[in-house]
Amino acid sequence: LILRMLANDLVDHPSVPAAMARVAKRIRGAYSLALQVGPVVYGVRDPLGIRPLFLGKVEGGHIIASESVAIDALGGERLRDVEPGEIVELTGGEVKSHRFAESPRRAHCMFEWVYFARPDSIIDGREVYKVRREIGAILWLSLRNNRRHDGGWNGRRSGASCLLEFSNQINHVLSISRLVSLL
Repeated sequence: LILRMLANDLVDHPSVPAAMARVAKRIRGAYSLALQVGPVVYGVRDPLGIRPLFLGKVEGGHIIASESVAIDALGGERLRDVEPGEIVELTGGEVKSHRFAESPRRAHCMFEWVYFARPDSIIDGREVYKVRREIGAILWLSLRNNRRHDGGWNGRRSGASCLLEFSNQINHVLSISRLVSLL
């Protein structure tokens, strides 16, 4: 849908950053986009920064990715997060930045923090693993007045670091099934 709106706008206004700015004013929600128009690659992050987008440098040019670890896997250099409401234009070894929206607040997709992103990824300057540990501590704080602390937690591997910190907070032994390995 976004691509169709952008294509329609580009017919009358050939500047991709300007067209994307006009499209962004008509849509609401979470998105991060990677677009190629001719030899130019664009990275676009929604105005609230709900979905992550990262900029890096690899041999031969620049790269945009939804996670910083993609840049690591290619042996690249992490540069920075694409800011909310920003379009980065990658052309001829250069990076140009265009702001298309300002927002007084930020929002994050919780699924990125607790489920989607790899633990060694960096989102908005914060390591996902550390954030997951903090979530475990916050979960403990929200439950500590409960006198009964035994029970179970069925979760995915991505939740192991959150569960580990929760277990540390309540000073209980952590038992992890064969589906989740911390090593």
